[in-house]
Amino acid sequence: MFNKSNLPKSPYRPNFLRSIISFACSAVLMLFVAVGSVTAAADLNVDREVDFVKIDSTKVYKTVEQMPEVIGGVKAIYKEIKYPKRAIKAGVEGRVFLQFVVDEKGDVQDPKVLRGIGTGCDKAAIAALKKVKFKPGVHKGEKVKVQYSLPITFKIER
Repeated sequence: MFNKSNLPKSPYRPNFLRSIISFACSAVLMLFVAVGSVTAAADLNVDREVDFVKIDSTKVYKTVEQMPEVIGGVKAIYKEIKYPKRAIKAGVEGRVFLQFVVDEKGDVQDPKVLRGIGTGCDKAAIAALKKVKFKPGVHKGEKVKVQYSLPITFKIER
């Protein structure tokens, strides 16, 4: 016949009270994590469903149904680039990474160099970018501002 006193004492035998406390602590921890995640998402100025950021109280989308396109293609930007003479003399080649906003009219606003190569190439890339026109981004049938990133490659033709 089964008798609890016949069982050897083992540190591995489950303790009912310890199990309840462990479960309660896990539940409370999960609750804190869930509330913290919601609070952190609410603190950001980002709408997860639409994926836009607010800059100066206007919506600037990161992704839209139809992304902006350079009129004339990327070749139009490269036609406008004036490779700096000092960069050519120094043999500087590489990529300049730009970030900017394409507004509802297709104009470039607030261009920034995310990563540059210096010797005037960064400024030349921004100057060329400002000369081209974009087809604006479209979201839900209307033209919107879209944040855009673009690498510009500088290579000396020999």
